[in-house]
Order: sequence, then structure tokens, then C-alpha cells
Amino acid sequence: MLRVEKREGYEVEFDRRKISAAIQKAMAETEQG
Repeated sequence: MLRVEKREGYEVEFDRRKISAAIQKAMAETEQG
């Protein structure tokens, strides 16, 4: 699995579901979403 480095410097597993949920939430909060 892909690992990514966070701003604080530690590494975590990349979770596509979390990214997808964050994008959907951001789109729902905009007028154009």
C-alpha cells in the first residue's frame, strides 16, 4: 500500500476512502459543488 508523509513528518497509509470523503464534504459545502 502507498504511504504518504504528513505535514508533521510522520508517515501513514494512504486511504483513498478518506480522501474521497473529504472531497465530497468540501464539494457539498460550496455553491458550485
